[in-house]
Order: sequence, then C-alpha cells, then structure tokens
Amino acid sequence: MTTVACPNYAAIMLCRFFLGMLESAIAPVFTVIVTFWWTCDEQALRNGMWYGCVGIATTVSPLINYALGHIHGNVGFWKAMFLFLGAVTFGWSFVLFVFLPDSPLTITYLSGGEKRIALARLERNKTGTISNKFNKKQFFEALRDYKTYSCALIVLLTGIPSGALGNFTPIVIHDFGFDSFDSLALTYPFGAITAISIFFVGYITHKLRNSRYLLRNICALISIAGLLFAGIYLLALQVATGSLAVSIVSSNVAGRTKKRTVSAAVFVGYSIGTVIRPLIFGASSRPLYYAGFLGSLISLVAVVVVVMIIFTLLYRENKRRDNLYVHQEGSQFVEEDLTDKENKDFRYLL
Repeated sequence: MTTVACPNYAAIMLCRFFLGMLESAIAPVFTVIVTFWWTCDEQALRNGMWYGCVGIATTVSPLINYALGHIHGNVGFWKAMFLFLGAVTFGWSFVLFVFLPDSPLTITYLSGGEKRIALARLERNKTGTISNKFNKKQFFEALRDYKTYSCALIVLLTGIPSGALGNFTPIVIHDFGFDSFDSLALTYPFGAITAISIFFVGYITHKLRNSRYLLRNICALISIAGLLFAGIYLLALQVATGSLAVSIVSSNVAGRTKKRTVSAAVFVGYSIGTVIRPLIFGASSRPLYYAGFLGSLISLVAVVVVVMIIFTLLYRENKRRDNLYVHQEGSQFVEEDLTDKENKDFRYLL
C-alpha cells in the first residue's frame, strides 16, 4: 500500500526491496507448517492448496485490475490496484495471526487426546520432531545433499517460463492486436489452468502413491508441446511441476533443520528464476519473442532430464535400503530428530 506514496523510481525500488524481504518467508514457512499436520501421502495435495492460490490470484487479479482500470477519479489506475490488493492482504494477515496454529503442540482448541492423535499420525512420516532448535549437523548435511540442489534447480527452471509468461502474457496478447485492457483480461485463463492443474496433480498423488515424478514430467512435456505448437495456455501446466517439487521437500527430507534449510534453498532457486525470466523475454524482439520462448523451452527440457535422473537415484536408494535393512513400519517416533540419511527406515516417495 505504501507503494502509492513513492515519488520516484528509487523509492519504488526501496519499497519493493522491503516487500520482497518480508514476503520471502511465506512459502518456506507454509511448506514446513504442512509437515506439522499431514502425513507424507497427504502433503502434496495440501501444498497444492496453498501453492495453487498463485493460479487463483492470476485468475482473479486481471479481472479486478480490469474493473479498477475503468474507474475514473483522482487516484491513478495503478495506485488503485496497489491500495485494494494491499488492503486485502493486510486484513487477511490478522486472520492468519489469530486462527493459524503453529503446530499440534501449541494449538489451544484441541484436547490432550486429540493432540496425541495428531502427533501419532506424524510418526508415519519418519521426518523428525517438531522443534525450533537449530541443528548444525543437519544444516551441513542439507548443503551436501544432492536433493537440495535438484529441488532448487527444478523450481528455478519452472520459474523461468511460468514467471516470464505470467509477466509478459499481457504484452504478447497485446501484440496480437488487442488493446491494453482486453489483453489484461485475457490472461485470466492462464491462472485458471494453473490452479486446476496444481489441484489435480495434488489429488492424483494423494490417490496414487509414488506418482509425483511421473506427474512432474507429464506436466513439463505438455507445456513443451504448448511451446512447440503455439498453445500458450498449456504452459500453465508446468507450474504444477514446481508445486510437486515443493511437496517433495516436505515428504522426502527428514530432520527439522535440514527440512527448513532445503525449503529455503528451493525458494532461493525460485528467486533466481525471477531474476532470469525478465532478462530472456526482455532480450527478445517483438512480436515473436524468440529468445524468451526458446529459453522457456530449454528450461522445460532440462526439467524433464533432471526429474528422470533424480527419480533413478532415489529408486536405487530405496532398493539399496530394502536390501540392507529390515524396514520396520512405525519404528521411529516423532520425538526423534533423524534425517532421511540417518533413518534407515526412511523410504523416498517417488
């Protein structure tokens, strides 16, 4: 909301810096909160519910902005956008502050027996205790684990085409001959397809165990087909690949400090993607945007390759553990804070 008071470019950049700094914790925190309440088989769908709100926002926001753009008054069009959306966000923050519990250990409206049931469900995850203590050993294990970098890389790669098209879709549509307001309104199907695809793949993973890597590649391949055959809205499906990468962090990484470290690394990857995506489209000449679409195609092909490599490595690791160790279901308790490497009963979801 304070953006409307900025008198020049420097002030806007300063305001955006603090906005980005404060927003940076949102997605990693939501990822960790999901692990406090749901089992690994349930987490992809739950992560999809909040991650899919990106698509909902992309659906609703153009329509709101389209309406605000037709209001004539003393307040500029762009200022009205920031004031309205900022006020909604600010008000919703108080709702979350009051009603969003930290964990089953601190929630006030569950009885002692209900809390024990919630914690017993988490034992099946084998992902460690609910703790706020920093574990130095787990931190450095996360830095040495290839899964940290693979998840961050996938989110980075999916962020390039999704973000670039999210920001540049109105411009591309405008170059098809539509005016500015119509171009803005025509971006809403992109958000709708994004939300539906994220919710759908989350539901499928809930019903079909070990389908996450397969679905990631299916979404990426459909998006590649969209790029090759001018189906710009099909690119929205690859956002679901990023959603599944986030759910992999919550399900396939054990140890509280390690999970938080990997989650932070994933969204560092996302941030790097946001830096790259305007550069590749900004370097393109209108109206074809050749460099932007080529960069998006390369990113999606790289996603398919990385997903196949990580799937193979995790599949072999599960087989190795099955051959070396007796798998004891439910043998680890939520009070133990073991990483996925330390806990020999841990098996990676595929």
